[in-house]
Amino acid sequence: MGSSYLDKWLLYSRSIGNANSHDGLIHPDDLLKAAQKEPGILECIGEEGEYLILKRLDGVTIRAKAAGIHCVLPSPRFRMGDRVQEIARPGVQGLISGMLWHYKDAACKFFIMVDGKKKSRRYRAEELAVLP
Repeated sequence: MGSSYLDKWLLYSRSIGNANSHDGLIHPDDLLKAAQKEPGILECIGEEGEYLILKRLDGVTIRAKAAGIHCVLPSPRFRMGDRVQEIARPGVQGLISGMLWHYKDAACKFFIMVDGKKKSRRYRAEELAVLP
């Protein structure tokens, strides 16, 4: 296929999260996996025949056709599990535990886990710094 999506971050059609979807975008063997969680941000890590291999943030891979790609995103500044701290309050340190695409701001927002508890706040990349 020679995909131009390899190593890109993507938003995929919401049908990826619909196990009853018969649009043919999701590999038949991956329909159940796709239905278990809303897709959110995906990373294209390979291809298999006519399907892209897309990795969700939780590490689950799903094979899906390129026709379902909603848009290509800029690479996020942080990865899941990165150790970070708030720039404004350096005492607040944690791990990147989630991310989402904010349509209005056209930017990736991040969630962190501090002392095993997920903070409800959504952080902009500029508000966090990676810890060594």
